[in-house]
Amino acid sequence: MKTTFLLNLKLVAAAFLMVFLSSCSSMGNALDKVKNVDLWPFDDGTNSEQVRTYRPANSTEYQCDKGKKFFVRLLDKGETVWLITKEREIALRKVSQTEYASDNTRLSLAKDSADLTMSADTAYTNCKLVPIK
Repeated sequence: MKTTFLLNLKLVAAAFLMVFLSSCSSMGNALDKVKNVDLWPFDDGTNSEQVRTYRPANSTEYQCDKGKKFFVRLLDKGETVWLITKEREIALRKVSQTEYASDNTRLSLAKDSADLTMSADTAYTNCKLVPIK
């Protein structure tokens, strides 16, 4: 009885192996048709496709001199703005029709431009509105 079971098990294993190996040989032709597929999810620098840019949700981007940039998000129906820079994020209250301020940070907005002063030695100058693509 035990030898019959082992014999049947060997026959089943042999049959499975034959089916498996025959399916592998037919896959070779299908795999030859698939070329240049990159499944690596991380950018290794060789991909020349579109570069992803970071833009906080519901914000406006400004590009300034010296490669600086910042984002502005309007809050409270324009009474407050949320200022987002590389260094920090801060809420600024409206002090005039086009200016927002808090402590030593002052943001002046025009139609398509802005100026930002964060301290005596940190200023974002000649900032232009970046249109959404």
